[in-house]
Amino acid sequence: MVEQAALQVERDLAAQAEANRQAEAAAHAGHAASANEAAAVAAREAQARQAAAEALRTREAADAERRTAETAAQQAAAELQARETAAERAAGGTEKPQGLLRVTMPMWFANHHVCSWLAEYCRLYPAVSLDLILDNRKIDLVAEGVDLALRVSSVDLPPTLIVRPLSEIAFYLIGETEYLQRHGTPATPQEILTHNFVQASYVDMEHIKISRDGEHFNLAPNSTIRADNTPMVREMVLAGGGLGYLPAWTVKRDLDSGRLVRLLPEWRIPSATLYAAYADRAFLSAKIRSFIDFLVEKIKQEAV
Repeated sequence: MVEQAALQVERDLAAQAEANRQAEAAAHAGHAASANEAAAVAAREAQARQAAAEALRTREAADAERRTAETAAQQAAAELQARETAAERAAGGTEKPQGLLRVTMPMWFANHHVCSWLAEYCRLYPAVSLDLILDNRKIDLVAEGVDLALRVSSVDLPPTLIVRPLSEIAFYLIGETEYLQRHGTPATPQEILTHNFVQASYVDMEHIKISRDGEHFNLAPNSTIRADNTPMVREMVLAGGGLGYLPAWTVKRDLDSGRLVRLLPEWRIPSATLYAAYADRAFLSAKIRSFIDFLVEKIKQEAV
């Protein structure tokens, strides 16, 4: 009996030792798995940080390239104006602004802000008659007898034309007052995405990048309504159809009256360049020059 009891004790001790060994092995395996998982998480975090740093470098390089291009365009415009002035003086420079001036411009120029400028131009130059063609299409200035084209993109302008950048046009994110009272006023770019949005179909909202103090956000709102006409977009926003992204000139009066509210004013919203295009001539006629100079001056006053 004593021998059997001793044998049982030995078996129990051996079983306990085996259990302890297995438990220790499992613990080691668990530590190894945890270590491997921690290493994998650290690797993913490092990759994410590297990707974020690369994206930031890409955006900064793009911003630097854009600023360089804008500076070059401004210098080119100044040089072009200097050459035109010299050519006009060489030709006598005594011509007065007079006659019919045919100007094509975007449809959204049909707003109170721009119309007040045009009325002032007519008072300053009573010998000039304006024929305004509101159209966004590509136009053959010479074939259609148009003196001047105003466009917010130089992409569709023929290379045979003289193209001069005039100014940057600000764009605003806006919302109608009662709509915002019902649905809330977005305070962050992320909250913009929770609202209905009325979008101009010629604007690629997926590539509208806004920024603030080094922070960047790619604005891709929920466009429930699209239209190829800027005044229509404005009217839909005023009707409470959703938020909008519009040229500042088109909504200035609505903002002043309180019908519309500018959203995220502390964020930098991309602007658009206004270009003047006209046929290549020995020198610029007085009526075209007077109109361009007048616009530049009014825009400059607006920016002050």
